[in-house]
Amino acid sequence: MKKVATLVTGLILCVTCAQAQGTIIVTATQVESEKGEVYFMLHRQDDDTFPDGMDQSFKVIKKKAEKGNMTVSFENIPYGEYAISMAHDEDGNGEIKKSFIGMPKEPIGASNMNRFGKPSWRKSKFQLSADQPKLDFKIKFIN
Repeated sequence: MKKVATLVTGLILCVTCAQAQGTIIVTATQVESEKGEVYFMLHRQDDDTFPDGMDQSFKVIKKKAEKGNMTVSFENIPYGEYAISMAHDEDGNGEIKKSFIGMPKEPIGASNMNRFGKPSWRKSKFQLSADQPKLDFKIKFIN
């Protein structure tokens, strides 16, 4: 009887865990060049890499650049608070070129970003939850 109870409890926990995840779909709009790669970065508040961290973010999807729109999907993401940043590494060197004052010389973008300036966690964050288990973002690069 204890084995049956343990098995039932385990199944309930597995179902609960499976339901506590969602999907985030990100579309980079108006990609202007097929040079290099585009990095789609999903950040958690505690990973302290936003908006940079091309290889240190919670999840990173890197794709060869395509002119026009590019879409990726972050699946099976635990519910929580996140932000998205994107970078078009046009020369393919694995980092974003910056000017002497730290401004990006290659296109960047972030969730909820609608003007120039460095994206902030406060303005870019969003909630993935049971109320919104699937989110769809369209982000335009800023050069």
